[in-house]
Amino acid sequence: NRLKWIDLSWNGLGNEGALAIAECIRHNSILTYMDISCNRLTLDGAIVIAKGLDANETLKTLKMGQNSIGSDGVMAVLRGCHNERNVITELSFESICVEKEVLELLEEMRQSRELMVTHGDILSNYVIIGPPPRPEPAEDEAIIAEES
Repeated sequence: NRLKWIDLSWNGLGNEGALAIAECIRHNSILTYMDISCNRLTLDGAIVIAKGLDANETLKTLKMGQNSIGSDGVMAVLRGCHNERNVITELSFESICVEKEVLELLEEMRQSRELMVTHGDILSNYVIIGPPPRPEPAEDEAIIAEES
């Protein structure tokens, strides 16, 4: 068991592959770097991987960008890393948009460790600014406009 670094990106592993990845993460006591970007993982796959992360004590870098795990998947992975055993210092969720709750959890996690996380845009963070909507014309105004 000497594997310290593995790049499995762009392999189309899907959620079935997530089961094997989780087992690898759970039982490997040497692996420090894993890239599983672009593998058609979904929220279900992220949850399985998070369970593997919960037991891991050696993985320092995990790249999961460009998978369809969504903000909930990011939260699951972060929760899987949020314990005293876990030593992750770098997480990449490139091109995955997150909700504000992810930022709150990250802030909490950064109080106990150094942690660099990359992610896509922040959802629920936009306010639409523009002119107020026009009022609907009264019924008699609409009839006058049609006759003109």
